Amino acid sequence: MLRSIEDLKRCKVTCPDGQLGAVEHVYFDDEMWGIRFIVIEAMGWNNWQEVWVSPLSVRGIDFAAGLVTLNLTQRQMTGSPPIDTRKPVSRLQETKLFNYYGCRPYWAARATSTYASNPAGSNDSRPGLESLQLRPTLHVKGSRANLHLLSAQQAGSFSVATADGAIGHVADFVFDDETWVVRYMAVDTRDWWDSAREILLSTEWIESVDSVRFTVSTTLNRDAVEHSPAYVDAVPLNRMYETQLHNFYGREAYWS
Repeated sequence: MLRSIEDLKRCKVTCPDGQLGAVEHVYFDDEMWGIRFIVIEAMGWNNWQEVWVSPLSVRGIDFAAGLVTLNLTQRQMTGSPPIDTRKPVSRLQETKLFNYYGCRPYWAARATSTYASNPAGSNDSRPGLESLQLRPTLHVKGSRANLHLLSAQQAGSFSVATADGAIGHVADFVFDDETWVVRYMAVDTRDWWDSAREILLSTEWIESVDSVRFTVSTTLNRDAVEHSPAYVDAVPLNRMYETQLHNFYGREAYWS
């Protein structure tokens, strides 16, 4: 099912041996548009600790109950490598995390039909993220030298522009809770047009991401975006709306 990242950030997190904390940040790869890490604010260990975990360690999500269930125990989580969310995340830091959890890094799995090796204790047989063959996004002005992951919070400061002008700023993202693919970007247009509403752009229509100038660009026409179907984040997306959106822009749907 398609859900917003903001919905995920409202969830508590539990382990087989008890409550862990709550989802604080969600990090995604803005080249292949896959969620790579969930950062949990864990309480009770030295009062506060940020714990990074791969979606491969998620056993399930109950959005109605606001609960994420992990395959890992609290003891396993306490020893995970610390990463400062206030700084860019390096490939070396990611590697340490994947090594700790016994997962195959996503960048090593792109040439295969699976996302990554399942971590210890996981019986996950969901379809592989990398098997979906998403179109990579262009990155400009050398901004990818030190930054290849973005948190949804960081991306919230990015403006969004079409080929002929700005249309708004990033408000949220919509992902598939089975494959962890980020399918859509929600754009808040209220400061650009009189109608106070959000619209959705498929991540397949994103042309470039500039992490230096904090901008996201699409080749879509500004006038078309202005008249695109409105997005209501309180209502889970369905295939009917997705079909309407893709037909409006005359774009082939990812499921076709």
